Amino acid sequence: MMVFVKCLRRPGMRRAGVYIPHYGSGFDLTEAQLAQISADPEFVIESGAPEPTFDADQIAELVEAFAVMDAKEPPKVSDLGELVKFKVSAALRDAAWAQRDA
Repeated sequence: MMVFVKCLRRPGMRRAGVYIPHYGSGFDLTEAQLAQISADPEFVIESGAPEPTFDADQIAELVEAFAVMDAKEPPKVSDLGELVKFKVSAALRDAAWAQRDA
């Protein structure tokens, strides 16, 4: 059964033979694995594809980087990564771009 599971502890925990990160991930679990994970209050189980969540500090840093770059359109993720010194995905860049005027 395909489900999305998040761990409430950072950085994550192993349960039912799989590592479940704090930020969550999609898993194809057996009924036995799902029962074991469901019984543990350290995990949150959602069905379907989740909305991605991003670190607020990284979003804020990217918004500042857009101002430094005087960006009129979303910059390349490689250019952003060099400026902020952390890996920037296109989804993270897009989320920060949407927040720049908020």
